Amino acid sequence: MDQIYIYAMQVVLAVGVTLVRYVVYDLTIKGTKNLSSIGYDMLNKKRWLHTQLVENINVGPIIIYIGSIVILLSNNEKIFSEDFLLLFIAYLIIQYPELGSTPLSSISYGVGMACNFYEGYLMHVIPSDGANFGGFIQNVQAFEAREGIVVPVRKLFIIITKSMYSPPDLQLFNKENRPDLSKLESCSVRIGDYSKGHLPSFLDIDDAVMFQSLEDRSRDVAGIRNRSYKNTAYKIHRQRGPPVYLVAECATPLYTLYRVMENKELYDDLAKVNVQDVCDDFCSTLLRLLDRSSECRDQVELVHYDDRDPEANLADVLLNRIQQLEPRFEELISKMKMDRNTYIYFMQVLFVASITFASQSLDLRNKQTLAINIARFVLYVLSVRGFSEACAVLYDCMRHQRLPDVQVLQRGALHRHHVMMVLGAAALLLTHEQPIIDERFIFILIATLIAKYPEIDRKLDKKKTVNYGVGMACSYFEGYLVHVLPSDGAKFFGFLENIKIYENREGVVFPVKKLFVVVTKSLFSPPALVEFNKTGRDDLPKLEACSSLTEIEKDVAGVKNRIYRSTAYKIYRPSAPPVCLCTEGGTPLNTLYRVLKNSELSEELAGINREEIVHDFLTTLRKLITKSPECRGKCELVYFDDSNRDLNLADVLLDRIRELEPKFEEIIARRR
Repeated sequence: MDQIYIYAMQVVLAVGVTLVRYVVYDLTIKGTKNLSSIGYDMLNKKRWLHTQLVENINVGPIIIYIGSIVILLSNNEKIFSEDFLLLFIAYLIIQYPELGSTPLSSISYGVGMACNFYEGYLMHVIPSDGANFGGFIQNVQAFEAREGIVVPVRKLFIIITKSMYSPPDLQLFNKENRPDLSKLESCSVRIGDYSKGHLPSFLDIDDAVMFQSLEDRSRDVAGIRNRSYKNTAYKIHRQRGPPVYLVAECATPLYTLYRVMENKELYDDLAKVNVQDVCDDFCSTLLRLLDRSSECRDQVELVHYDDRDPEANLADVLLNRIQQLEPRFEELISKMKMDRNTYIYFMQVLFVASITFASQSLDLRNKQTLAINIARFVLYVLSVRGFSEACAVLYDCMRHQRLPDVQVLQRGALHRHHVMMVLGAAALLLTHEQPIIDERFIFILIATLIAKYPEIDRKLDKKKTVNYGVGMACSYFEGYLVHVLPSDGAKFFGFLENIKIYENREGVVFPVKKLFVVVTKSLFSPPALVEFNKTGRDDLPKLEACSSLTEIEKDVAGVKNRIYRSTAYKIYRPSAPPVCLCTEGGTPLNTLYRVLKNSELSEELAGINREEIVHDFLTTLRKLITKSPECRGKCELVYFDDSNRDLNLADVLLDRIRELEPKFEEIIARRR
């Protein structure tokens, strides 16, 4: 009996030591990736270790790693063996096809923000719509002809500031009391009227003359009629030579994030976000989108400006970029820089190569055996990943009580190279009559789960990455709702006052004075919400667009006189007076809908879960509205399942009005 007990203890100890060794392997591979990422930041972003980085260090894996090494050493076991190198090589082989792509498991806030900025703004102001708007280039040429000036580089310059702050007018970046430096001046007002006479020649233009911005671009978007898009022209005054004209503005989404981070008590979901990483993801994704887009390519230029450097001057930075963009200097801007993923992969290859040659653990002479071992470990690593993906799909099916949908198949299609690797590795093993799976696979799987547990525990306690829907809600609230709902204490007295002005002007009454934001299941919002009416159903209520409320005009992120509009609607009922309300679609979600339609261009977002994004967007936005004293009680979110043909949006809105104001019929009757 004692011998059996001793044997059992030996088996447990042997299994335990082997399992501990594979935990060390897994954490070592992850550690090289994290250290390489830190090294990339220090080399390419010119920033050293800072407080936020130290705060984000997860001590759980470090404790497990140190404890595992102590166990191995106390049992006189080697820390690294041949299996470690095979596992690391397999990991690198699997990672290679993923270089330059964004993992679908967590779409970063910056990536999503760039896609929304591209589809929700640049696609409205850059390409021609084939009808009324001839495109950005034609708009610039019309501006030149109208004002008698020359824009040497016909591009939209998007300024990315280090702090992400953007003033209302870019001339606020000028250096005061430095007459020796170039200065920016916005061309928003023209002094002098040349409308009835000949325009002055370029050489006769007085420096004191200020010109108007480009023509406004108006479109019906997400239920808002005549939404205005505007670009502002600037001129750079130099010490010598005539002024230089350009069209420039700051990146509005980054400025919105700056304002969000200034109010962390309200936006607690984003309190711990790494702002620099968000900015980097935004810029790199936007550059990729612009490069892929035949409609916007070569018409937008990103310009980085360190507004924290007292010696840096934005006017000079823009002048230098304009000089670089001249045809003679094209070769100066063709230099490419290694991206983060490639750098990390390269450093890990160096690491495994160094260990291979230093330890001599691998027999490099027997190439057939080496290939079989590498194929086996490739199969192991991919099987562990597949197990994790399968569990995630199973959880989603159980949570929503449904079978896997098309998005799961789309997600699988994006990993087709991994499927080919599994099939190739399995075929190689079977061809050489080798077992596909042995006991080492179980050790690797259990070790992966052990090493992963501190990460799960940390995510439950502290969010390291920002969910796309959460970030989109924060941007929508800070970048739009705070402009149209509260009073600014000057020109605009708030949404409620705007409703009252409209009621008096049009002789109508709004029984519920709130902005109704319609969020659809499909994410789609038509240009006018009347498109949701049921055709051929006169027995159902119908929406009809009315004139807009008084427009709100603000200088935002370098764009002069940016206009915000809210549209009034009437719900016509078969046997009752119409009901007035102010409603529109959820613009960010409609932008995401358009992004997903163009999956070839925005492959970073292909296969994402739409329902989760809608849920996170609604949950976060409701929380922000409730917490904000300026917006509380002024905005109502309405979810509408547009995939259900039996539902009618007008009825859904009427039900919500009835819920918010049970006596709305009496209010309408009194007004009449």
